[in-house]
Amino acid sequence: MDLDGDAQEGGIATMRIRGMDFSSVPSRTQPIVIAECRLEADRLVLEELVDVPDLTRFQAALAAPGPWLAAIDFPFGLPRVFVADQEHATSWASYVQWAEALGRKGFEQCLLAYKAHKPDGQKEPLRRTDRLARSQSPLKLYGVSVARMFFEGAPRLLGAQVSIPLLRPLDVEQAVVEAYPALVVRHLGAGKYKGVKGGGRCRQSPSHAGANRLAA
Repeated sequence: MDLDGDAQEGGIATMRIRGMDFSSVPSRTQPIVIAECRLEADRLVLEELVDVPDLTRFQAALAAPGPWLAAIDFPFGLPRVFVADQEHATSWASYVQWAEALGRKGFEQCLLAYKAHKPDGQKEPLRRTDRLARSQSPLKLYGVSVARMFFEGAPRLLGAQVSIPLLRPLDVEQAVVEAYPALVVRHLGAGKYKGVKGGGRCRQSPSHAGANRLAA
């Protein structure tokens, strides 16, 4: 996949970028939202917001023809110390398959059993990337349940023909990276991420979004 631009418009290299606001239990009232964008040099232009009300259609979105690069806001992996404690193969594909085979309830029970035998401060270990981003542990079940997001999202990535840098690089025209929007918001000094309370979300107009420039 050519990350330097897949087309030329008026002499400016452009690339298709997709931002996916993931939910482990999407619905018509609280869907997964996909921001379909194009990157023109250093400017990101929002073209469309697409509501995805169920996980089947999310998986279909991952099968869209490329070239594109997508950023999705759920943990793709689990903490290494947790995976090692379960005595499973440590490759990403193998432990994603293991978690999927447990089923949602079985996976949650496994996490609870793990935490029950750990002292305070070690019940929800972090990946290195979580520490850097100041994000939650992928083992977190309550509040914002990123553990359930991993459980529902990672197997669908595994089943999709998408390249995942470091975890599963493929020679295809669709690439996916893990994103943490709050980190970008902090970097830009743009206030709080998801500042609209009560389940609402902000929808910025394409014309306004198109005027915003990416941080260097």
